[in-house]
Amino acid sequence: MQSYGKSTLLVDLDSQGNATSATSPNIIEEQPTVYDVLMGLKNIKECLLKSKHDRFVLLPSNSDLMAAEIEMLSMENRESILKEKIDEIKHQFDYVLIDSPPSMNILTLNALTAAEQIIIPVQCEYYALEGMKGVLESIYKIKDTINPKLEIKGVLRTMFDSRNSLSVEVSAQLKKYFGEKLFWSYIPRNVRLAEAPSFGMSAV
Repeated sequence: MQSYGKSTLLVDLDSQGNATSATSPNIIEEQPTVYDVLMGLKNIKECLLKSKHDRFVLLPSNSDLMAAEIEMLSMENRESILKEKIDEIKHQFDYVLIDSPPSMNILTLNALTAAEQIIIPVQCEYYALEGMKGVLESIYKIKDTINPKLEIKGVLRTMFDSRNSLSVEVSAQLKKYFGEKLFWSYIPRNVRLAEAPSFGMSAV
């Protein structure tokens, strides 16, 4: 998006911090993170990390975020904390992207409450389809009860290998179920692609 001249805020809401390490590999230990924002310890503007790209800004994460999953359970309006913080600054960006945890927890709930559209990544592997039912049920429940603006933008196939019969079969099932919601583009199973984050390189 930055290459298209769009200003983008990336919120890393996963305690593993993969989005942070991939985009800002040299981040200092003292850098305030999304944990500080959620706990009310810092203003969100104090925690934003600008990159070498003028139009890309990161709200980083680290392992402290694991504690937030427990601490937030006793907080008032816990499902909308992230939304309230993002609302303060979202007018500064063309896009706000939230990288959420793969499991459904209080952090994911915050992401889905703050979001307007969702991109669902699906590995083209056997167990991926089994997990989709629970994901969709959670999304529809949140849309019905908390965030009526929430929509599925699309489904993105990952780890796809056109030479693998299982990948092709899973892809066909996704196409049958999601129709036009299944993105034409996909992320292939590729060694160099998998290694790119370790070098701080973009996949594109």
